[in-house]
Formats: sequence, C-alpha cells, structure tokens
Amino acid sequence: MTMGFMAEAGRAEETPAVVSSSTLANVEALFSELAAIYGARFADMWRNTDVGHVKAVWAGALAGLKVGEVRQGLMGCRKKPWPPTLPEFLLLCRAEPDYESLFGDAQLQAWHRAKGKDVWTDPVLFWSAYAFGFYDLKKASWQMAKTRWTRIVAEKQACADTLPPVPQRGTAIAGAGVTASGGEKAREHLARLRVFLKTGETGEADEKGRGCDQGKRQA
Repeated sequence: MTMGFMAEAGRAEETPAVVSSSTLANVEALFSELAAIYGARFADMWRNTDVGHVKAVWAGALAGLKVGEVRQGLMGCRKKPWPPTLPEFLLLCRAEPDYESLFGDAQLQAWHRAKGKDVWTDPVLFWSAYAFGFYDLKKASWQMAKTRWTRIVAEKQACADTLPPVPQRGTAIAGAGVTASGGEKAREHLARLRVFLKTGETGEADEKGRGCDQGKRQA
C-alpha cells in the first residue's frame, strides 16, 4: 500500500479542520486495510461515532509519519487480535521492529516461493528477503542470520518510501539476471563467487545494488 504520508511531513499538529484531502484519502486506505485485518471488530470500534471526524483526527496525527512507519504499524497489527486505538497505532508505527518475527515470516515465504505459493504482504519484507537471498534464507537459523538480517531490514525500512511494490511472479528484477520466479540458488552462488573474486572472502552475498538503488532502477 502506498500511503504517501511523507508528503505531509511536518504537519503533525494539524487540526481536523485543515487536514488535506490527500491525507484523508491515505487514512481511508489505512482504515480499509485495518477493516480487512479485523473485520467487524474494527467497525464496532466506531459504532455510534462520527466516523468522518475520527478519520480527520487520525489524519492529523499520522501526517508526520513516513510511509515505512505506517507500514510497520500495519505489520504490527497483524499480530494483535484486537484493532488498535490511535495512540496504540502510533506506538506500533514507532516501535522497534520484531526482527526475529520478520525473519520467520520471510523464511516461510522463501520456502513457499520454491512451490510458487509465496505471498508477500509488504515490500520491505520482500526486498529484505531478496537482499538476504531466498536460498540462504531457507537454510539459515535465526542465530546465524540475526546480525545480517537486522541490518538489511533496517536499511530497507529507512528507504521504504522509495521501494517499488512486490514484483509479480515471473517479472525480471533489474540487475538480477534472472526472473523473480526462479534461479535464486544460481544467483546466490554467482553473487558469492563475485565477492570471492573481489575480496578472497566467502559468506555474505553482495547486497549493495539489491537494496534501495536496485529498487529505484526497477520502479
């Protein structure tokens, strides 16, 4: 979901009366996402209230957030059984990411990917997995991957506003030399070989160029 909150940065002190139409449209999209996650529980929160005023208040409070922060808040909601109030959602947006949980989610999708059944709900998670390497992701334990995975996710969160959407299966990813639908294992071996030839070291694949810059080339 492209929220576009970055364009409203610096306007967190807005009152509902002066919130822009674009910010309200972003909140409409956010509420639609929350309704999809929580169903009737979310609708019940606003029963017998002025929903238009509620959305305006949310828009004013969220106007200073970056896209990546709003996405983080939504990802946090997926692990909460009850919909958040505005203060609770703001805390989710600014909370430290649960890197281990994100690693588990990405690892599961990496295994599904081998069967063509992967579903990525967030571009940050997909591009983090892509930078880490789908093949390596399937084989690594959390203890082995913790430092590298945390760094990669933090980098992707920092440039979430410029990341392209998750590419459709079969779409060529710029610079990868293969399509998104297969060839991950071969790509990982080639990446490690390039690193070895350059540095004499094995281990981490070359992640630079597979992050924000790589995303911009595809966008």
